[in-house]
Order: sequence, then structure tokens, then C-alpha cells
Amino acid sequence: MKIRKEFIVGVVASIAISGLILGFFFLKGEILWNKTQSYYAIFPKADGLTTSSKVSLNGVNVGSVSEVGLYPDKSSGSAR
Repeated sequence: MKIRKEFIVGVVASIAISGLILGFFFLKGEILWNKTQSYYAIFPKADGLTTSSKVSLNGVNVGSVSEVGLYPDKSSGSAR
């Protein structure tokens, strides 16, 4: 009976430590098992570029566009 109680305490402690580590990374905003990487690019002209467009490198499909947006132009001399 003593071995069984020690085993249960060990399992509960392992689950608690794992939950603490996962919670820490969750609060930091990181995903442990995420295998995707994000890259950002600025183009002077992006005619025809839409969300989910294929991205290829040397003819090989390496990903897709996840978001298209406008970059604010800081040279317009906006009022402060």
C-alpha cells in the first residue's frame, strides 16, 4: 500500500510540474509545438497579391500568404 501512495504522489507531481511549465509558456504567448514561421516583407507594388496566395522558392511551394496589409507611410508629414 505504501508503494501505491508514493506512485500516485509521483504521478500527481509530474502532472502538476508539466501544467506549470505549459501554463508559463501559455502566459508568455508562445506555442511549444508550433512548427510554422512567419516572415514579413515590404513590396513597392503588390498587384494581385491576396491572402492564401502561394509562395514559391525556385519553383517549390514553400508556404502561403497569411495576411496582406498596408504599411503606414511616415513620409506624408502627418500632424502630431
